[in-house]
Amino acid sequence: MKYKTFRGVLIGGASIGAIGGLILLTSAWTRHRSEQRAEAQALVEETRARARAEATNLPALPTQPTSVAPTSTDAKRSPIRPMDRSILAIAAKNMTDDKIKDAFSGSPYKVSFYREGSRTQPARAKVDLDRDEKWDEKWTFEDDGGKLKVKRSVAPNDDEQYRDEFRLEGEEWVRKN
Repeated sequence: MKYKTFRGVLIGGASIGAIGGLILLTSAWTRHRSEQRAEAQALVEETRARARAEATNLPALPTQPTSVAPTSTDAKRSPIRPMDRSILAIAAKNMTDDKIKDAFSGSPYKVSFYREGSRTQPARAKVDLDRDEKWDEKWTFEDDGGKLKVKRSVAPNDDEQYRDEFRLEGEEWVRKN
């Protein structure tokens, strides 16, 4: 075999080997990214399923949007709503993620919970009563020596301007002056 032929075969073989290696690396990287996306999606679905399972152990959720209408902001005291009980039940539980988005999907309202810092339970929640992508209420949860203190700020005009503030006392919301 001539040197030119040998060199051509050697260079051609090396080129084919390099291209094949690149194809294998690219397909492995693509497969790895797909697996990562699938794992992330599975984690999100698991968190949502856990929130739904916890919600099924709660009192029945209201089915009519009228039952979740904001509490009259003129009253000094008002009873808690069935929706409030569901929110409080989730707020008392530990969270594994920093956020639970739409914890009660399928209900006439949307509730998202947020964990902050080293807390294991939610620190805040936001409520969209009519699912119009504007938050109607924001809740703040504080641990006061093992007792949950809850503050609820309400935007009475559905404009995310929280003008009214309530504190939870037993089974009633008390308006803050």
